[in-house]
Amino acid sequence: MSPLALTFAAALFATPGGWRDVLKRPGPAPAASTASATPPPALQESWDVSHYDISIDLDPDAQLITGDITITVESRIDDPGPLLLHARQPTISLVEVESEAASWTQSGDEVQVEMPAGLAAGDTASVRVAYTAPGTEQSSELGLHWGSPIYSFTEPEGSRNWLVVYDVPTDKATLAWHITAPAELVVVANGEPAGSEGTGEGDITWHFDFPWPIPPYLMVVDAGDFAVYEDDSGEVPVFTWAAPGELEQAVLTLGPTPEMIELFSELWTPYPYSLYGNVLVPMGGAMEHTTKTSFGEGLIEYGEYAQIVNAHELGHQWWGDYVTCAEWEEIWLNEGFASYSEALWVEHVYGQDGLQYYIWEQQREGYLQWKEIEGEFSLYDPDYMWGGTVYDKGSLVLHMLRFVMGDEAFFSGLGEYADRHAHDVATSEDLRSAMESTYGEDLSWFFDQWVYQGGDPSYVVGLTSTDLGEDGWQVDVHVSQTAEGSWDMPVEWVLELEDGSSFEDLQWVVGEQTVVSYCLEAAGSGLDFSPHAHLLYDIVLVDHDAFSPAERSCGEVPDDTGDTGPRPEDSGETGLDPQDSGEGSGEPKGRCGCITRAWPRWSLLLLIFGWLPWLVARRCP
Repeated sequence: MSPLALTFAAALFATPGGWRDVLKRPGPAPAASTASATPPPALQESWDVSHYDISIDLDPDAQLITGDITITVESRIDDPGPLLLHARQPTISLVEVESEAASWTQSGDEVQVEMPAGLAAGDTASVRVAYTAPGTEQSSELGLHWGSPIYSFTEPEGSRNWLVVYDVPTDKATLAWHITAPAELVVVANGEPAGSEGTGEGDITWHFDFPWPIPPYLMVVDAGDFAVYEDDSGEVPVFTWAAPGELEQAVLTLGPTPEMIELFSELWTPYPYSLYGNVLVPMGGAMEHTTKTSFGEGLIEYGEYAQIVNAHELGHQWWGDYVTCAEWEEIWLNEGFASYSEALWVEHVYGQDGLQYYIWEQQREGYLQWKEIEGEFSLYDPDYMWGGTVYDKGSLVLHMLRFVMGDEAFFSGLGEYADRHAHDVATSEDLRSAMESTYGEDLSWFFDQWVYQGGDPSYVVGLTSTDLGEDGWQVDVHVSQTAEGSWDMPVEWVLELEDGSSFEDLQWVVGEQTVVSYCLEAAGSGLDFSPHAHLLYDIVLVDHDAFSPAERSCGEVPDDTGDTGPRPEDSGETGLDPQDSGEGSGEPKGRCGCITRAWPRWSLLLLIFGWLPWLVARRCP
């Protein structure tokens, strides 16, 4: 890393953990609908929404939204019964089915539309809903926000505050926008522009086509005094919309976006849409509205931080938009992946050192700070969706999975996951299945520990050294797990010896107690446990006095067969691949091998050439 890069990195990462809270929501989670005691299933048993054709008229002076939405639905079963939609703030004035007036009822947020009898599975129907809605001036509320500019933000279930839709992440549909606004405003919405025309009344109607499936929470409309810049330097055109006085700084700050798209396309799968853009609006943080991210205008002044936010929201275009969590209980599949996108961008710019620092000092520290506030719970079905567990721990879990699988299998697995669930929804089990297909081994043990189990491991570690005289030394590494729960993981450590040498090893830590014994020519002097940030833990306490030496297994062992045990000069096996996690049973296992004393002498040369081998010592029987 150059001195300039080091300076840049120091500025970016000066404050451990806390600055990334701009990506989260430190307030209480938006309240879900309490209209019914039993919430509806994520996907209606009877109906699938396939297309929304949305016409809205924005009247900023009256602060009124006038909407007319035609919804195309497909019957999933014979005689499907009523169609469920959601509307919280809209006042509905008309409902039609196949151009005929239809009966409908509303209870709280839920609108039940009577559908024709006699429909068979696979039949389609057209439902039209006309309404008005007030919008909001409160930035803390979900919906369409009046101001300069006008902008919408609705995650998780705020689309029902200004639209009439089936407002769940599971049901994705294609989309067309027709947005009428005062002529002095520039309108931006999801997808590709499809023309505009004046109304003759001082307004302009703007059209946008979005031919890919999208859930309602990712729909967006912005309208303001925007200037626009197009960057066509990459394979995908990238746009920036901002107030004229902010555009130059925004373009400068967001300049790396084409490079980010290229990076993520190479790592995962090609960018799934025909264009991308950022729209500067007066919100805190940012929101990954598909193809048109809403970007907090205040972030642009903080160039390096804004680039991290940009990487996060851009990552969502794959993870959250292209592949959407099937239910809110799976929100880590959106936010954990986007948070790991930050880390991958840092790795691209600053290399392995930058990645390790970012994972450990930013994301781990952020997670531990948030854990004190939000408590301890699992990634799946989290107690709170917008904090450190879902975002930061989600990223850390992906980083550990990459370590276990290796880069080739990990990134191939993500590509497989994306391809299997393109423009669709997915669950943690879908992710596991895709990753196993490229890894070739069962990963249920990993997901059980890190996705479905709350908490984190804590360890007490120590060294004992036994003088064996002419047979050298037996050095035992002791690892005791002290937290509730069970974590079995491959762990790296660096063992330092009294003669000034050291070596690195990789061993499985399994169950409450793990002891690894080495037959060496010098006593142990120190242990650096998990030095490369490949293991998330809460606390590691080094306490050599907490352990007694293990049973002798080096040199001449009484009543032995004459085997004198592993010695440092035995070359043995020289690798412990994290893929050795069992033989189809899901149970992790290790392999035996011997350390060569050439490792300390060759380590610097190997590091210079960018290859850090894991030379494995034999676990003494």
